[in-house]
Amino acid sequence: MEKSTVTSLTQETSATTINASTDSTALTAESEELPSLRQTLLNYVGMYGLTETLINRLSDDELDYAKKVSFHFVNQDISGTARMITKLYGEKPIPEDSYSTDYSTLTIDDLKNYLPQIRLSLIYVYDLNSDVVNNLSDQTLVDLINQVKVDYANQNYPSDVRGDYGLAAMADKIKANDYTSINQSAESVSSDTTNTESTLQTTTSSSKKATTSSSTEHKKGIFPSTGEKKSVLFTIIGIILLSLVSIFIIKNKKK
Repeated sequence: MEKSTVTSLTQETSATTINASTDSTALTAESEELPSLRQTLLNYVGMYGLTETLINRLSDDELDYAKKVSFHFVNQDISGTARMITKLYGEKPIPEDSYSTDYSTLTIDDLKNYLPQIRLSLIYVYDLNSDVVNNLSDQTLVDLINQVKVDYANQNYPSDVRGDYGLAAMADKIKANDYTSINQSAESVSSDTTNTESTLQTTTSSSKKATTSSSTEHKKGIFPSTGEKKSVLFTIIGIILLSLVSIFIIKNKKK
């Protein structure tokens, strides 16, 4: 009985060992079939400014870090990693503040607290025109963030959409000039205010002129000029003289 049990256990142990060995061999073969990140990146040499020399110069940790950073900007495919390697380690490395913020850990509302970093990310990571980005006021960027949040809400996304998706949507809107409506609205309000102020100033000025003119004419009526005074005086004297002459003639005729 004991011999049979031992034999059975031996057979089971042997089978388990064989299965484990088989599984190990399969895993080894599978891992050997999967190319490493470095090997995969070699397929992108010549794209995004990526060179074989640059890939070979970087350590595995540096390559992995570039891949991690690319995830901060929704670039989760290998092409995003290839682009990021060039941006981080190429001939002209981009500023650290433009990529060091992990937007994937933020919500869209949180982006309002990272406006300086967002400007740099839009310019150096998303390759937007620096003049266009720098000419956007902080309020315009906040309005853009709010607009993106509304867009996601209208598509039934949850209220806590990740910040990296929000930033990517902002970049798309700026590329498509979809932010101009915000500026035009602000300019329209400013223009209306300016026109109203101009109208008020014109009306006030006209009113002052009319009042001044009326006052001047009124003063002339009450206080005629010196020339007008002399003319009236001569007229009166002339009438008096004519009256005296008439009286004198009448008296002479009676005599």
